[in-house]
Amino acid sequence: MNQFLWFFFAFSLAVIFDLYFIGAWRRYRQLKQDYVESGEGISRWDLWKQAILSKKTKSVIASMRKRALGSEFFRESVGIAIELILLTLWVVYVGKDYLNFDQLVIPAGREFGSSIQAHHLWTRFQTCGGCALWDGSERGGFPAFVDPLASTLHPAVIITTLLFGVVNGAKVMVVVSLWIAGFAQWWLGRVLRLGRVSRLIGALMVVVGGHLAGRMELGIVSLILSMAMVSMTFAPVIALSKTGSKRSMVLLAVVYSLVAVSGQGYMQVGFLMMLPAYLILIINARVGAWFLVKRYLTATVLGLFLAAPFLIPFIHFLPNFTKGSDPYLSAGQPLSYYILNLFIDNRDFYYDTSLGKLPFPNMYVMFVGWIPAAFALICVWVAKKEDRRPLIFLTVSAALVLFVGSMLPLQWLRPVFPVVTYLRYITMIGGLAVPAIIGLATYSLDKLIQRNWPHFTMIFPGELTPRYKGVSLGLILVIPMVFAIRRSYVFSQIWLYTVKLDDGVIQLLEALETPDVQWVQAPYGEHIYIEPAVRMGMKLSPGIMTWRWEGRKSPVPFLEANRSLPAEGNVRQVNKIDGIPIYERADQYYAAVYSDGSPQTCQAYGNGGYIDVYCNTSTPGKLIVKENTFLGWKVWLDGGNARLTGTQWLEVSAPTGNHIYQFRYWPWDVPLGIAVFLVGVILCVYLWRADVEKGICNNEFAPNDDVRTICNG
Repeated sequence: MNQFLWFFFAFSLAVIFDLYFIGAWRRYRQLKQDYVESGEGISRWDLWKQAILSKKTKSVIASMRKRALGSEFFRESVGIAIELILLTLWVVYVGKDYLNFDQLVIPAGREFGSSIQAHHLWTRFQTCGGCALWDGSERGGFPAFVDPLASTLHPAVIITTLLFGVVNGAKVMVVVSLWIAGFAQWWLGRVLRLGRVSRLIGALMVVVGGHLAGRMELGIVSLILSMAMVSMTFAPVIALSKTGSKRSMVLLAVVYSLVAVSGQGYMQVGFLMMLPAYLILIINARVGAWFLVKRYLTATVLGLFLAAPFLIPFIHFLPNFTKGSDPYLSAGQPLSYYILNLFIDNRDFYYDTSLGKLPFPNMYVMFVGWIPAAFALICVWVAKKEDRRPLIFLTVSAALVLFVGSMLPLQWLRPVFPVVTYLRYITMIGGLAVPAIIGLATYSLDKLIQRNWPHFTMIFPGELTPRYKGVSLGLILVIPMVFAIRRSYVFSQIWLYTVKLDDGVIQLLEALETPDVQWVQAPYGEHIYIEPAVRMGMKLSPGIMTWRWEGRKSPVPFLEANRSLPAEGNVRQVNKIDGIPIYERADQYYAAVYSDGSPQTCQAYGNGGYIDVYCNTSTPGKLIVKENTFLGWKVWLDGGNARLTGTQWLEVSAPTGNHIYQFRYWPWDVPLGIAVFLVGVILCVYLWRADVEKGICNNEFAPNDDVRTICNG
């Protein structure tokens, strides 16, 4: 926690310094004007000394502070700050177990270790810079920026990994994801013009929603991040439909880009399933339907630009991808039963097969409870006319993801479009209905509180006369929502807990280490070994990945830890650690020169996309390095250019004698993606600054003709 304390200390000093500097700057301009009018000459340095040391500077600062304290903007800012501080404290309390910075303490989800292995992109970047463009840690290696399931290019992952490392950074990132989800709900409340109490209730409630906590049963951290990011689209989508402003469009573009890089893929499919609901916001929109369509399309294009460092490499390598499918879509659950998952908070229920589901909680948990659902239904009676469109949008969005998440439409499409069988675990997207339901519930709560309730009066003593403050009895409606939050909190803690790595995990991995680079394998299917092995610089084959390269075989490991005798190759047992035998395949080499005779082994060293191979051969042949070859690899022989010839592995002609081969992965798609990203940033800054809708365009009650005249520009 020391890092956080230092951060707040530095932030406080910066605020104090900024306030003093602004006061001194104003005093400097005043003195400069006085000297100009008097005709006296003085250097800028002397002017600054007078401004900084002048006693009047203090009075200027005091005057600024007094005006600020009395301004509506200041009071609103303080209110917002208090709400976000309360949200942050709640998130820290909910995710407190994850703020243990012992690297051996990890979230309990069984796939946590494999889900964060790609985050080592940033540890490689810190170590060797450009070598991080290639991830050589599993199955022959792959371009690091193309992983569709990891969230390595999301700012939350980048910042937490660079600050705290991969394991601790991932734990902090889960807490940050909870905060993002809470902020997204709070932002939605602001867009719907809810009062402070109602929107804060919504933010606190969504943080402990089962749709977030339940995903950690599996431990895949990108699931909870992508769930939070997709839920953040609701607020800017509605805001843009109300105002049509360019700034709302830029904010939506930024959120779109973060959704694209937040990983997994299932939540992005869920986001696409909600797109038909946009029609509700577009048809008969007050700012004009075609005008709004152009705004949404522009936001989409800008979002694609901002996500280009991931999207361009991903599209480049898309033909090489393949993943598992389920021809029977067996994870599907009847729609009537699937909806019940919104109301069931029994842990044991999710581990059995009742109501037509599989015994995997992460695919179905999305508990929100009956109380928020009841409040959401009340919207039918309390909705104001000007708010009906966004409320219907939220309702339809929730209905769409629940409908698709049940897999009923996929079952219909399967005979015609077999590609839908790749969406075998799409049941997880149903959780996206929870933020929409909570948004509807808090809207009803807010409108009910605003009804003409009796008041009771509190008296505050004053210097001359007492002050009176009336409080509406309608606030009593907050009580059931508080009980709903408490119930969700208790349920969330079932999934948000940690375990400690056994010492045997590290001991076994240490026994698999080799003097140079070799492919090895920890016990297959046991996710707990994956991240520590990658952290130790090991190369795992096949390792654990949820996708693979089409038509490519994984390298056969030189050393393999296996609880039973490996089926492949000529093996012999060389060790036994923690009850697990370790086998060796003496005929498997990472780098060797092959000619008519037996292979001549070479020594290889490196990290990521930087591999150096040292060979001393008596006969010429072909050097084969068991690393997947793709467009972007280059090789140098003794400092001079050489030519790669392989189609599966890195291969190059090897002459007789002692030579050094340098392999480097320098792709064209990543620099292009970064360049497009920078163009997107420039466009966003330009549109933000060029937004002239400072008055009427930000007024959703503006007449339609005026909005079109000014906003269309």
